[in-house]
Amino acid sequence: MLGFSVYLGEAFDELYIETMLNHGFKYVFTSLQIPEENSELYFDRLKALKLLVGDKAEIIADASPHAFQNLGLSYKQPDVLKGLGIDYIRLDISLAIPDIISLLSEVKIVCNASTDAISLLDELKDQDIDMSRIMVAHNYYPRPETGLDKGYFIKQNTKLKTSFPDISIMAFVTGTVYRGPVYEGLPTLEDHRYCHPLIAAHELAALGVDDICIGDTGIDTTTINQFNNFFNKGIVSLHVQSETKHLESYIGRIFHNRKDKARDVIRAEEGRQMFQSEILPENTVARTRGAITLDNNKYGRYMNELQIVNKDLKRHEAVNVIGHVYQQDIPCIDLIDAGTAFQFVKGEEKMDISRLTTESRNEHSSKLDTLTPEQFVDVMNNEDQKVAQFIKEENHAIAQLITQVINGLNNGGRLIYMGAGTSGRLGVLDAAECVPTFGVTPDVVVGLIAGGPSAMTVAVEGAEDDESLGEQDLRNLNINEHDTVIGIAASGRTPYVIGGLRYAQSINVPTGCVTCNKASEVGKHADYPVQVDVGPEVLTGSTRLKAGTAQKLILNMISTGSMVGIGKVYENLMIDVKPTNKKLKQRAINMIQEVLQTTDEDSERLFNQSDEQVKVAIVMGMHGISKEEALVRLKQSKGFVRNT
Repeated sequence: MLGFSVYLGEAFDELYIETMLNHGFKYVFTSLQIPEENSELYFDRLKALKLLVGDKAEIIADASPHAFQNLGLSYKQPDVLKGLGIDYIRLDISLAIPDIISLLSEVKIVCNASTDAISLLDELKDQDIDMSRIMVAHNYYPRPETGLDKGYFIKQNTKLKTSFPDISIMAFVTGTVYRGPVYEGLPTLEDHRYCHPLIAAHELAALGVDDICIGDTGIDTTTINQFNNFFNKGIVSLHVQSETKHLESYIGRIFHNRKDKARDVIRAEEGRQMFQSEILPENTVARTRGAITLDNNKYGRYMNELQIVNKDLKRHEAVNVIGHVYQQDIPCIDLIDAGTAFQFVKGEEKMDISRLTTESRNEHSSKLDTLTPEQFVDVMNNEDQKVAQFIKEENHAIAQLITQVINGLNNGGRLIYMGAGTSGRLGVLDAAECVPTFGVTPDVVVGLIAGGPSAMTVAVEGAEDDESLGEQDLRNLNINEHDTVIGIAASGRTPYVIGGLRYAQSINVPTGCVTCNKASEVGKHADYPVQVDVGPEVLTGSTRLKAGTAQKLILNMISTGSMVGIGKVYENLMIDVKPTNKKLKQRAINMIQEVLQTTDEDSERLFNQSDEQVKVAIVMGMHGISKEEALVRLKQSKGFVRNT
């Protein structure tokens, strides 16, 4: 059976409780011993909770002798506990057998499956009691890295089921609304801390768990429906987004995976039987895991076959990609076995940001509001110092991306950045600086920001959430196979960026990305992903800080490295600089003097004779030739001074 948690120190969400009960959740877990809560509220809220729950579910209260003492309760007064609305008492530590027998006269008990349940059950089985009034439950573990080891968990469950085959075992999975003060989920198994709750629940059931409880404060409606459909109806529900009009016809219908289960795809056995329409080739792009495909008329008798891709596959001219499973539901594809029922559900993708590193809380700044300015600066500076080391781990990936950009630029292509918010502004800034620094025209390095130029100073509402806007911005640039499109997104989930990268890949334009979360959704649409995990921000979720710093440093590398690669630098001098003011003109003359080891007067003369082109002036001075001859040599060397 399924359960969920309600914490007495928090105001009740009556709609949430009603929704859970209506979807078949039969247990409500609560605790009487949470240090952060006001225990004075417990009694009234327990009674109120029982009124809400009625006979639709049973309430399990976690308690210890110390908690009972603080609340003025006694294990010897089970009628009082029953009067508070408690159906089960979970014993945090063992009690004397007489006390347990006393409790069982009015309430049921739950033993601690993670520690001492077996020894306690051994003692109880010799007593004249109804063992059906006893269940066991594992702990949940708020602190990361402290959840149970799976091997230990299996051993405990095996021992319990071997000695007490009729005993019911409960364990916990995380919700989608994390509970404080740690906000890292409340699972039993450490392996489940950051995975989809339904996947965790399915694995617990496979490991001998009878009752599965949501440990956290809440779980969103879409996941509630998934639990209900899977455990009560045997249907795997997948939230999807359309890419062509065809997916709409399949929303809400029940399909079954073929009984001869394929390795790489889920094949709907009803697809070709249910639909007979002519399917023309459309959106025949590379198929990433989670893509929903429909075979077109180039596949002959397979036309109208509906599939879900279970691993990344190449583009096929006879296979249309008509939609994709949202990122958070892709793990649920693994629940579809031979003959398993599944359905597509239309809805917005959940921005499950609580699980992103960039949205996690930083333990080193948890008391930020209590720090003096000097202490604050120390904390922030210490965190910022880590950024360069994190970037170093991605050096190879950055170098590969730079190599691709160089190849594209050498063939007349462009470097195109695209992003939203801070990420977009950083791309526009880097692109703008390339014009005076390296002497390129504004169309060589381009920065796109969701919402257009006005978004540089004022947020444009909804722009970053529009995938089609990302595609349209690239269409307006008439991108081609020599361009390189780089998506910038700290979270790695920005729809504007995903839409642009997906479009670029569909027409074989090379793509890269710069994100600050590993295994990001944006990264799945990049041929050259750069994904740097810089850890939680000092100010939770403020990705203009470490994430923004990391992105700026990486963009510096990409643009500068690319310009070095096409001959815009000699030694470490920016010899294609545009001297648009007095400072830059003097810098240009100084560079000429530095390279040629000549006088101020000769350097200025060469500068003027070259029409203020530093690179040309240097080649003139190196070889004692005219401006025209220098230009010829530079053309022959493809712009590299060293090769003239």
